[in-house]
Amino acid sequence: MITNKFYDLDYDSKKNQISWKVKGYWASVNEVPNMEKDWNSMLKQAKKPGFNILADLTEMKAPPQDVQELHAKVQQQIIGLGLQKIALVTASAVTRFSVKQIGTVSGMTQKSGDFNDLKKAQAWLDEA
Repeated sequence: MITNKFYDLDYDSKKNQISWKVKGYWASVNEVPNMEKDWNSMLKQAKKPGFNILADLTEMKAPPQDVQELHAKVQQQIIGLGLQKIALVTASAVTRFSVKQIGTVSGMTQKSGDFNDLKKAQAWLDEA
């Protein structure tokens, strides 16, 4: 597990699922200099293709442009490595809009489901 004040990343080999929790507001990419490296570390563990991601974005605040670009870049790498599905759990319409914008740029929206409840999101990921 990788954890810091901005995010938590973990991998469950039984589910072949990465859990991603974003915390608070990231003022710039300088606050998360290891994000790409941390994602690469998690992705090395995932069985490819066919892994899922549960993204808990309930504490996330809509990010500035440079952070959006970093998210899109990492998402493109994730898709390229064989992502099956990603469940996006948000608590605010503003965050949901921002996440959809990033997903449109990266291509992630075609693999995503939008939820406001972690249990429903996990149930969707668990479907065959």
